[in-house]
Amino acid sequence: GLPPRSLERDLIAADNAEIAGDGQALAYLQPAMTRVAQAVGRVARGGAAGTAILVDPRFASRRYQAHLPSHWHLQRTRAADVGAQLSAFWQAHRHECSPPSPAIERS
Repeated sequence: GLPPRSLERDLIAADNAEIAGDGQALAYLQPAMTRVAQAVGRVARGGAAGTAILVDPRFASRRYQAHLPSHWHLQRTRAADVGAQLSAFWQAHRHECSPPSPAIERS
């Protein structure tokens, strides 16, 4: 989520409002979206195909999407359709993902 209000962030917002015009985005929105991108990056670093579900209508707004990596394939869907969308994704990427091999013990 967005960082809690603090004097430090409010000062950053005020300073940057004079320079860039949108100090709130720099002080609050950008750090929050950086954390979102870092969390989704953990999926990507796994080496196989993956998916992340961002459950908040704010992620659909351009203001928020401007802080996400441009190579992400964002898709807005209704909650009732998430299961079908995930099934379709995994079906399309099944060749990229294989279940881990079971450990075999030999004596």
